[in-house]
Amino acid sequence: MKQRFAFHVCWLFVLASSGIALAGDHHHHRRHHHRHLAPLALKPPLQGAVSNGLAIPSYREVVDAFVVNVYWKDIQLAPGAAIESDNAIDRALDQVRQLEPELNVKIKLRIFSGIHAPEWAKSMGGEPFWVRDPQGGASGTIGRFWSDKFGEAYADLQEKLAAQYDGEPEILEVTISRCSTVYAEPFIRGTADRANIEAFLAAGYTMEADQQCQRDAVEAHQVWQSTRSSLAFNPWQFIRPNGTAGTDESFTEEMMDYCRQSLRERCVLENNSIRWPPLTGWYPSMYSHIRELGPPITFQTAAPSRIGDWWQTLNWAVEQGANAVELNGSYTQYPLDELADLDVRLTANPTSSSAGQENAE
Repeated sequence: MKQRFAFHVCWLFVLASSGIALAGDHHHHRRHHHRHLAPLALKPPLQGAVSNGLAIPSYREVVDAFVVNVYWKDIQLAPGAAIESDNAIDRALDQVRQLEPELNVKIKLRIFSGIHAPEWAKSMGGEPFWVRDPQGGASGTIGRFWSDKFGEAYADLQEKLAAQYDGEPEILEVTISRCSTVYAEPFIRGTADRANIEAFLAAGYTMEADQQCQRDAVEAHQVWQSTRSSLAFNPWQFIRPNGTAGTDESFTEEMMDYCRQSLRERCVLENNSIRWPPLTGWYPSMYSHIRELGPPITFQTAAPSRIGDWWQTLNWAVEQGANAVELNGSYTQYPLDELADLDVRLTANPTSSSAGQENAE
């Protein structure tokens, strides 16, 4: 069992002394109580092995954190509207609070924008347009995420989410996803598909607006004072006015620096593509900069068909300095003792880096 129970007890004490109802103590009213609290201290980063959705019971002592997938369209039904009650976040919190407290289960919120943004947001500035992931084939319509109006809507969403959930001790991390398309990976434009390029340009996309979108998305997360915000990095894909596409990994590194300058240790550096052997091309430079800036760092493994050697993948993440790794859906096929060893090593990695902060300035 991990040695993180003391922090959980500390949070329970803070909440109880502040008059907040705990699980089993009228917890159905909790969503209306914590908004009036003074700002809480920065929560610890996510650590160890993480599952997408609550881990199966036999793995929970090792995989004691999970990702909650939340679609923007499901939680804010109109411009400026309040967050819908009994949403995926509320249900996950209720689920965790029904577990044995000693499990100390933690949550990461993956808030999907892109194809999962509400139609009212997608329609700002023009009709939504179609995009497709060239690798997996997933597709849908997106809005002009680079526009000021879309950005204002995203900032409003974050303000409301933070007001409601920043004080929840189980929620340690939330994703930065304003500038995303299909997945919560804001630096991917799907430029291997010619139709995507044409659709972006027809909608008024520019490289400069895309870059500003990335910076403004980070700033929108200033409202999360206690909960850390993770940004999933890839070599930035862009589209030129003449219809050609390119990749600029140096801008990705600039955004890592920007995120750390802006949010400091509230900025979690993330990549959702790790595998063994590691990706080549621009990725070694990107991974090197992540390691240089230091923790907090989190990764997601590639899908079962692309991960290769799972143990080597997680071992690489440990050596990269990662604090947490989100596992793909095949983790229950991994020997529990081997996964437990890697989990312990991830948890043992440093969780802060003053040197990383200095390098980012």
